[in-house]
Amino acid sequence: GIVVGSDDQCRDGTVLVDYGFSHFVRVILAEKGEPLARFYIPNGAPPWLPAVVAETVQVVVPKAALGPIYTQVQQKPLALPLQRGDIVGEIVWEVPGASRYSALLIARQTVHPVWWVRVQRAAGPGLVAFLCLWLLRNFWQKWRKGGRRR
Repeated sequence: GIVVGSDDQCRDGTVLVDYGFSHFVRVILAEKGEPLARFYIPNGAPPWLPAVVAETVQVVVPKAALGPIYTQVQQKPLALPLQRGDIVGEIVWEVPGASRYSALLIARQTVHPVWWVRVQRAAGPGLVAFLCLWLLRNFWQKWRKGGRRR
C-alpha cells in the first residue's frame, strides 16, 4: 500500500523490505510448552508445578534498541486439584524499543492433593480430630505403663 503511488513500485518495495530486515529483529520470548516458571503448591502431589505458555510469544524489535529483557512472573491464588492446562499465573516482559508483553501461564501437569488432605476432605475434620486424640490417648497409656506390654 505504501509504494502504490511510486514510479518504480518494484524497486521501492524492495528498498522498504530491505530496510525492515536490516533494522529490525524478531525476538522469541517464549516457545509453546517451554517451562518458564516453577510454582510451589503446598500439600500438592507433586509439590512443584512447571508452568508453560500455551502459544509461542514473539516480538519485532528495532536492532538499535535491543537490550536486556526484563521478566516478571506472577502466580495467581491456586486451589487443589489443578488440571493440566489450568491458568496458574502470568508472565510479563519489558522489551526495550518495543513495549510490555504478557502471556498466561498454564499448568503443564495435573496436581492432586497429598493423601492426608484427601482423607481429611473425605472424612471431615471431626474424624481426623478423633483419630489424633485416640492416638494421643494410646501413646499416653503406654508411656504411663513404662513402654510395651509383655
